[in-house]
Amino acid sequence: MLKYTLACLLGGVSVSAHVCLLEPRQRGELGLSVSGDHSCYRRTPYCGDVAVESPSVEWKANSRVRVSVQQNFNHWNSEKQGFIDLAVAELKEAETNDEDKWRKLTSWQDFPAWEMHTQTNFTVSVDVPNFACDHCILRVRYVSYNPLEVDPEDNTDAIFYNCADIRIVKELERPSKLRGPRQESETAEAGTEERESQTLTLPSLSLQDEPIDPIIYSRVCTSPPVFSLNCTERNTLGEVTHQIYWDEKALKTRWDKQGAISTTAGTESISLINDYTKPIEYVNLLKEGVCEVSENNKYYPMKFGHTEGMFHRGRGGSDLWIADHRYEHAKWMTQYVDEKANLCIPTAWSHGGHTPSRVVTCDSYSLDPIPASVFEPAPECVQEKTVKFSGCRPEQARSTWMKFYGQGPTESIIVQ
Repeated sequence: MLKYTLACLLGGVSVSAHVCLLEPRQRGELGLSVSGDHSCYRRTPYCGDVAVESPSVEWKANSRVRVSVQQNFNHWNSEKQGFIDLAVAELKEAETNDEDKWRKLTSWQDFPAWEMHTQTNFTVSVDVPNFACDHCILRVRYVSYNPLEVDPEDNTDAIFYNCADIRIVKELERPSKLRGPRQESETAEAGTEERESQTLTLPSLSLQDEPIDPIIYSRVCTSPPVFSLNCTERNTLGEVTHQIYWDEKALKTRWDKQGAISTTAGTESISLINDYTKPIEYVNLLKEGVCEVSENNKYYPMKFGHTEGMFHRGRGGSDLWIADHRYEHAKWMTQYVDEKANLCIPTAWSHGGHTPSRVVTCDSYSLDPIPASVFEPAPECVQEKTVKFSGCRPEQARSTWMKFYGQGPTESIIVQ
């Protein structure tokens, strides 16, 4: 059996689409506990037709503020890279749906999370426009460009929207928080993410002021077609073990996690099996004996380099990749297993803004063939007949399922 030991460091930690607005709090409902939450699924400009609310926060003109966003599902499209952006407009201008009326604050690139059911928090600092506005709209867009996420059919760039009602004043004359306290569940979740961000940090590795080496910049490495990884995640709640199985030839992946996954007390276990030949994903909560079946996005290879929107910086015997050099919201370290063939294994990674909330490091990998039984869903998954849509239009998903299962145009999709 081919088994190797990895040795690397990431930020002092030794190796052993959906989109929602968190702060300011978005208009309407806000759900953070699960990926694919409906409150993060708003598909029409500028805020998914959610009713206007009173401003929830007051900003001083020409000041600098922090905004927190959650990418509630990752819809990375390897053929055309998407992005997330923030913009401000007066309420009456926002309601015209004229894109030229929006003042762009900042934007950052999408990144390949490898697993669609990935929730990533981004915290960015933005400059407030220098004008007074009694009722303005802060808009966040996740422009995914994912052809499987077009909804409605004229939303051809597959954009997800959300917004917050804000006020901009020349001078702050009252407390900046205008809305009443959040619901207890929302406050607890947001507080947990903030504590995690303060606890686990990575070194500052900005590439803005460094000359670009054209040889290094053009470097691209790809994971072997078949591999498995054993990794450990460390966060403020404890540890999570990760077992990852990747079979590009079979177009199947599996990602098992066990440990302090969320704020729920005790150990949790989850198994995510992707069968891209259908395409389908089984989300199995092992401890509860519950399984959800979701439609999936298109398979994309695990690659690292400028073709994936990543910036490179060598570090010792490993390579460091940063998805966006301005915000450094996603970082990976890789180690070559065959440098001549440009094959590499991810050895560590982190997602989530300036100070990532969690860091995952891997200590061993295998290039052995993976038994087909590894990708077989559990009985509770096979018994689950209802397919949840993970974002694309029901009509679009239905045509895909008809192709594989011969289903007619019914209200819900049934797995045979």
